[in-house]
Amino acid sequence: MKKILFTFISSILIISCAKESEEAFLSVSPSTAIHFSAEAKESPVEIEVNSNKLWEVTSNQAWCIVKKGTNMFAVSAAPNTKETAPKPATITVTAEDAKPVVINVTQAIPDLLSVSSNSSIQFSAFATEAPKTIYVTTNQSSWSVVSDQTWCKVTKENNSFIVSASPNFSEQPPAVATITVSAGNAIPVKIDAIQLAAPKIGDFFYEDGSYSNDFISNVSNPCVGIVFRKRTNTQTGLIIYPKQEYGIKWGMQIITGASNNADGVVNYEAIRSQPYATKTAFPAFYYATSISALGTYSVIHRDEIEVNWYIPAKDELILMYENREAINSALGKMPFSMRDTFIDYWNWSSTESLDGNEAFVIAVSAGTQSYLPKWSTYIMARVIHQF
Repeated sequence: MKKILFTFISSILIISCAKESEEAFLSVSPSTAIHFSAEAKESPVEIEVNSNKLWEVTSNQAWCIVKKGTNMFAVSAAPNTKETAPKPATITVTAEDAKPVVINVTQAIPDLLSVSSNSSIQFSAFATEAPKTIYVTTNQSSWSVVSDQTWCKVTKENNSFIVSASPNFSEQPPAVATITVSAGNAIPVKIDAIQLAAPKIGDFFYEDGSYSNDFISNVSNPCVGIVFRKRTNTQTGLIIYPKQEYGIKWGMQIITGASNNADGVVNYEAIRSQPYATKTAFPAFYYATSISALGTYSVIHRDEIEVNWYIPAKDELILMYENREAINSALGKMPFSMRDTFIDYWNWSSTESLDGNEAFVIAVSAGTQSYLPKWSTYIMARVIHQF
């Protein structure tokens, strides 16, 4: 009996010693290096663990996240929003005396994109501003830029793009354009572009070329006229000067060549070419020159001709008469000292008769159209300007 008990106890001790001396082992699958994108949108990477001992897993970088499970762990990453790659991470799996398993983890630099300005861009109705250049910075080999509105044009260059606009002749502004700059997986940059509505008949026109529906009193940017013809893609717009000259002569009763019915600029040039083009010879035209000399509104150029204030041609004067209600409604909103209502009796045009003795006139109060001697002294002069 004693011999049997001794044999049993010996067996237990041998088995116990064998277990204590069993070699620890550890393996993981997969054990290859892991790489995450900057956005870290990938699913967590699952790693299986095979070991006969209790095991642990750690990461030496906060951006590299490990989550332990049963016989496995998952590896994920926090998004990288910096302009450089984060420090490489090392995942270490240990199991008592077993040889540790190390997995290297890296993360990409984010796709970077920035522009020199993402402020909203505003264009005037007729897009007279210089095109706007915007510079692009990115770590990507290629980038793109598009506009979602045809009126807003973008032209890509090496490291920049140019934004320009087509003229808007409508009394309504076009839809807001969104310019989108893209590069790889970088967050796209969006820039809004807007364009103003074109001036309408009866609008106030200011010295800097701006305009408004309501009168704005501004000494540094005074109102210089009222719109009476809209600008289109085939014709210039026209404004009438708020003041007039009372009782002024047209000029000498000779043929000057100022016979154009549609364009007072042509007639003005005909007078300027006369060898005796003096203030005494052509008072009404020199009145226009005196308004120009005030520096009121800028000179524009058309077909190499310098255009400033001038006496309207026959058709332009008729159009003024036809729009007299809108003109006078606007003039009525201005201080009395700044305007003369367009209701006085006769008004000169710059269009002379075929024999050169008379010029076309309109009696605004009655709508009468006629030709009167150029040397008449009871006729008013109004000047207009193109825009």
